[in-house]
Amino acid sequence: MQIRHKIFGVALLVFTLMGLSILFSTQKLYQVNRGVTALAEVFIPLSKEIAEIDLQIAQQKLHVERLEKYLTVTKLNDEELHKLAGEIPPEHLQTGPESLAEKQTRLEAENIELKRLIVREEEDFGVRELNVDAAIKNAENIVEKAVDRTVTIEKVKALLKLLVHLQSINQQHSSLHAQKTLLIRALKQQSPTLFELKKLIEEEEDKLAESMAVAWEEISYFTEIAAKKAAEHERQALTVNIVLAAVSGVLALLLSSLVIQRILQPLRLLMDCTRKIESGDLSGEIEIKTRDEISDLSHSFNNMVYELRKTEEIKGKFGQYVDPRVVSRLISDPDLNLADGEKKVVSVFFADFANFTGISERFTPSGLVKLINRYFSLMSRPVTEHQGLID
Repeated sequence: MQIRHKIFGVALLVFTLMGLSILFSTQKLYQVNRGVTALAEVFIPLSKEIAEIDLQIAQQKLHVERLEKYLTVTKLNDEELHKLAGEIPPEHLQTGPESLAEKQTRLEAENIELKRLIVREEEDFGVRELNVDAAIKNAENIVEKAVDRTVTIEKVKALLKLLVHLQSINQQHSSLHAQKTLLIRALKQQSPTLFELKKLIEEEEDKLAESMAVAWEEISYFTEIAAKKAAEHERQALTVNIVLAAVSGVLALLLSSLVIQRILQPLRLLMDCTRKIESGDLSGEIEIKTRDEISDLSHSFNNMVYELRKTEEIKGKFGQYVDPRVVSRLISDPDLNLADGEKKVVSVFFADFANFTGISERFTPSGLVKLINRYFSLMSRPVTEHQGLID
């Protein structure tokens, strides 16, 4: 593998880990966004509608209580007016600081105001009923949309359960509203069934309050789960980002160190062999088994050493018979045309053994070789000292 491929591999690994980190973070952020969207579009609006239902039901209860109060006061005023009109004997009339005419006028004015208040309370009572119906309908629509967007079976079941519960609340409230309407009518007519109606309404209100409490618990459960999941996804995204960043950094350092080491180690071998060659040692070779540019360089280096070694061998062999300077020139200039020759002004000295045949007969072969070598050593020294050539 070439060096650029190794470096590219390290960079690719780091970028891959970064890409995985980005992909995982994107997925988790998408899940966080889904959780926040569920809170913003489902559970917060749903909580608002449930709170509106609670408020409107409480307002209806207040309207009924005020109606009962106004009707009771109206009844008492009517009784007083009947007394003042002579329906009750005068000896039973109670006198006070105000005159009978003033009292009659005051009671009539109070009754007119009370009737106006009663009409307004009845109208508001009806408006509250419409508001409750609208809030329940809105809550049901929110839950139905949430069911359509939900993919998990467990959550769909829980939302459907909440939807059924809202429908049950709607039925309970409709029944309670009908009972309160009967109560208002009974209050106006002074019906003897008032006590039974009030008791029945109290029971219905308790049941409705329990149903509303259950609805609040279910919504709180959904809200808490959505918030926890969003926080969990955010924490996971942060954790994975930190882990992958740390792993990417460590792997990048380790792989970079490994690549650098695999590059520097053969380079050091090349430098050592180069120093040996520089000092004249041509015996070394480099064995690098990597498949990169350094391996190619080592092969070229070994070929160069081999050629240098061959050159030195040639110089050594020729040097036994020819002057080293001649050998060096022949090697350095292989295109030299020896057939043409060169004209030089030289001094030539011819030397020979006198009576060599007779001398050689008196020596053994080894002794004769020693004698000749001794002779050549003595004769060649002054020639080489004066840059002469021996042939």
